[in-house]
Amino acid sequence: MGSCHRAELGQMKRRYWSLSVGLLLGLLLVAPHAAHAEGGTWPPVGQLAGGTPGDVAVQGDYAYVAAEAAFTVIDISDPAFPAQVGSWDTPGIAFGVAAAGAYAYVADAEEGLRVIDISDPAAPVEVGSWDTPGCAHGVAVAGGYAYVADGYGGLRVIDISDPAAPMEVGSCDTPDAAWGVAVAGGYAYMADGYGGLRVIDISDPAAPVKVGSLGTLTWALSVAVAEGYAYVADGDAGVRVIDISDPAAPVEVGFWDTPGEAQGVAVAGGYVYLADCGWGLVIFPEYGNGGPQADFAASLASGEAPLTVEFTDLSTHSPTSWSWRFGDDGTSTAQHPSHTYTSEGTYTVSLTVSNAGGSDTVSVLSGLGTPVWRPV
Repeated sequence: MGSCHRAELGQMKRRYWSLSVGLLLGLLLVAPHAAHAEGGTWPPVGQLAGGTPGDVAVQGDYAYVAAEAAFTVIDISDPAFPAQVGSWDTPGIAFGVAAAGAYAYVADAEEGLRVIDISDPAAPVEVGSWDTPGCAHGVAVAGGYAYVADGYGGLRVIDISDPAAPMEVGSCDTPDAAWGVAVAGGYAYMADGYGGLRVIDISDPAAPVKVGSLGTLTWALSVAVAEGYAYVADGDAGVRVIDISDPAAPVEVGFWDTPGEAQGVAVAGGYVYLADCGWGLVIFPEYGNGGPQADFAASLASGEAPLTVEFTDLSTHSPTSWSWRFGDDGTSTAQHPSHTYTSEGTYTVSLTVSNAGGSDTVSVLSGLGTPVWRPV
């Protein structure tokens, strides 16, 4: 059995209490107004009441939720009508969960890593376990290994090639308490409490090494990775969206202000699934998918007046309306307008695009900096 440092145990109790006081939690499905850096709030479209979720993993038509002393299986084939279909009581506090194939891997606090057979979602059953030296809070699975965020035990790398007999093969300390972990492209991304996001090279699972980091606003509890972004559940600061295209130099690009306390996060099928203490399981589109992203190009940058410029909309995520401002009091609502400049000057053009998911504005010509048209 693992052990908890006194300070870590205090944080653990804090988190456990924050989960326990929410008596009306469950599965809440929502759709955001937008997915941009200014954040968003969402109207609910469905809810499964009951339970206190701390983390969630999604595979196929099922969400696997770590909730206090229980591991729960929820059918999400119809997001508007989620339904619990199975559960398994774990011996510790089920804080983290990952799913891969026929198995779910539960980070069970002082009880370490628990391996659960989910081949029958209605009847999950434990088949193996491994004690970790700290308090197992989060877990990710890749390439025959389970990567466990083990509190003050840092990152633990466990060989799960035989799910019934897992065995530790490597480890890496982190500066604070490792709560959550995601793995992608040869890197482990750690939600490290007050240490924010930590990036660890795991190309050699037996010798992981730290390569990058980024501080977050509060207490980084969980992390998921998809399409070059890390999604960090940052407690009261909601979900932070971090560009990890360069793992050694991550940078925040957006956030969602969630209704409760963001604790666990997963990404699948273009959606972000959030275990949000006080509300339940919140679902919203992946970053960039909730609304359009504005972009455009122009046929000319300068010339003699009168100068006619053809503008081409390059926006993504299916905008349905366009609003152009050409910098000389001229406007248009066409998707691909043309505009004639009659006077000498410098003009900055902006485009606002919208759809049911939100809106976005840009006044930068893709790849060329601020667009200016100089009729001379």
